[in-house]
Amino acid sequence: MEKNKKNVVFRFFCSLKLTITLLIVLAAVSIFGTIIPQRLPDSEYLKHYSAGAFYVMKLLGVLDLYHAWWFQFFLILLIANLIFCSLDRFPRAWKFISNPKKWLGPDEIKKYPLRDTFKVSGKKGNLDKVVETVTAVLKHAERTDKDGVTVLFAEKGKISRMGVYITHLSVIIIICGALLGSLFGFEAFVSLPEGAKTNTVYLRDGKNTPEKLDFTIRCDKFDIALYPNGMVKSYTSTLSILKNGKVVIDHQRVRVNHPLMFEGIRFYQSSYQRERSPLLTLMVMDRTGKREKTYKLLGGVETLLPDGTAFSIVQYNPDLQGYGPAVQVMERTLQGVSKTFWIFLNYPEYDMKRGGRYVFVLKNVQAIYSTGLQVTKDPGVWVVWLGCLMMIGGLIVTFFVSHRRIWVILKPDGKEVEVALAGSTNRNLIAFEKEFQKILNTIRDELGKKPKVLPGVAE
Repeated sequence: MEKNKKNVVFRFFCSLKLTITLLIVLAAVSIFGTIIPQRLPDSEYLKHYSAGAFYVMKLLGVLDLYHAWWFQFFLILLIANLIFCSLDRFPRAWKFISNPKKWLGPDEIKKYPLRDTFKVSGKKGNLDKVVETVTAVLKHAERTDKDGVTVLFAEKGKISRMGVYITHLSVIIIICGALLGSLFGFEAFVSLPEGAKTNTVYLRDGKNTPEKLDFTIRCDKFDIALYPNGMVKSYTSTLSILKNGKVVIDHQRVRVNHPLMFEGIRFYQSSYQRERSPLLTLMVMDRTGKREKTYKLLGGVETLLPDGTAFSIVQYNPDLQGYGPAVQVMERTLQGVSKTFWIFLNYPEYDMKRGGRYVFVLKNVQAIYSTGLQVTKDPGVWVVWLGCLMMIGGLIVTFFVSHRRIWVILKPDGKEVEVALAGSTNRNLIAFEKEFQKILNTIRDELGKKPKVLPGVAE
């Protein structure tokens, strides 16, 4: 009873029907994963689906298919199916190539469509001479003697019998690499203004869960190039990596499709955005001491002057009433008295009329961009690449390499030697027919016989 149960389980896992079913299910699920955007914030889904449909899809894992437990279960089931299929058939294939049929009796040759028989007599009819001649043509032929009959056996391409198992193994390795990346990797995003740094990225899991890094990423500079019509031509980020207070990667440029990689984590140039508040350069002149100092600051940042007076940028207007870029400044004295006023980029002497100890001049307005970086960690990527290379090798072996076998049976008959040739291949019969025809005629020529065209073989 137990043996029957084991046989049922084994037959289930090595079933071709199971393989086809799993492939159809995974293909259908992958289509859904392509049509339905994955791992977006909940608010994005609620814009397109009702609350009920959204919660059902979330419960079923449709919104994060490739990380759903049932999707991974199907992948593991496919691995088990491939392993059992291989275990069921591999021993016979291995026995076939490790213990080849080197002996072929004179009567067995009739089973092979590619065959020829002729006799050699005279000086060339000596068995040793015939063996020497045939061996020189076949090369690396193995000799077997039995009951007065000599058989020379040669084969090529026996690895083609292993092609399907190499392909099976490659699929298993690719799936294992994908599972490894799914379980221990992540996809995240981070936005960094120029000069900013962080050691936290935000996972693309629909919740923007923060993920701490073991190092700090810094955006040193962001460059954007435009076409004459104003459209974006290209954009790049200059990034640095800091770890334990030291710069380990300094000012490396990151372009689209040219990521920065550190400790298995890749930073891709994904997007950019222009910050609302530009970087403003202000010159403050002290009327009493006729001193001046330049400040670079963002909106909302309060700055202290030498006598304790504080000022900050209240707002920025790119074109105030047609007079060009302008900023509203708030000045607060030590007595707590605050006042606000505007200064203009195109009219540097405008604030001179206001009076007071300090004169503010707007020197420059520089747009600030934030670089959008896609952050990925996939420890299984090299495993997947290995599987892909193995799959290419397995497919080449399966479809372009054939297992070719040739037997030459030598049977002494008085003063003559009967020579019989037979050949077989597991694929590409037409090419092998031509090869067999060439080998046959070479042997016949060496043994003093006329060439012969086998029936059905294209010349």
